[in-house]
Amino acid sequence: MKASLKILPILFVLVFLGCSDDKANDNGCDDDIITATILDNSNILVTYNDEFDRNDFSIVAGNKLVFTYDFTAAQCDDISDDEFGQVLNFELPLNSSSFVASDADILGLDAYSYRYGAWVSSNRFQIQQGTIAGEKLDDNRWEITVNVTATSTTTPTEEYTIAFTETFEVED
Repeated sequence: MKASLKILPILFVLVFLGCSDDKANDNGCDDDIITATILDNSNILVTYNDEFDRNDFSIVAGNKLVFTYDFTAAQCDDISDDEFGQVLNFELPLNSSSFVASDADILGLDAYSYRYGAWVSSNRFQIQQGTIAGEKLDDNRWEITVNVTATSTTTPTEEYTIAFTETFEVED
C-alpha cells in the first residue's frame, strides 16, 4: 500500500506534464496568422470621412486585382488586450504579370493600410514611400515583396514600416 502511495504523486506529475492546452508553442501563445489574398474584378474606393477627418478606403466591385495582406499577431492567454493586426491593400490592372512600384509610382497602386487592436489608432495610412514588387506565378498566385512606409492621412502624422515577401492567392 505504501509503495502505491509513493507512485501516486509521480503519476500525477506525469499526467499533468503530458496535458496540452493546444497552443502552438510553450509560452501559451498562438502563432501569428497571415492571409494574403487577391480579389479579381475589384477596386479600392477612397472616400473622405468628415467625421474622423481622414481618407477611408473600401474594396468594391471593379476592373482590377486587389491584393490584401492581413497580419494578426500571436494571441497570448496571459496577456490582456494584446490584440494587434495590420492590413495592407493595393490594386493592379487585371492584365498585369509583373510590376515594380517605388516611391511616387506607389500612388498609382492606391495602396492603403490600417492597424487594428486594443492599443493602436484607427487611422488609415496611405502608402507613399518604399517599394512594392510582384510577379505572377500562375493564374491563381503572385509572389509579392513589400518594403514601404505607411503614413497616416491625419494630423499629427504617424508612420510605420511594412516589410514582407509573401505568396498571394486568388480568393474563391
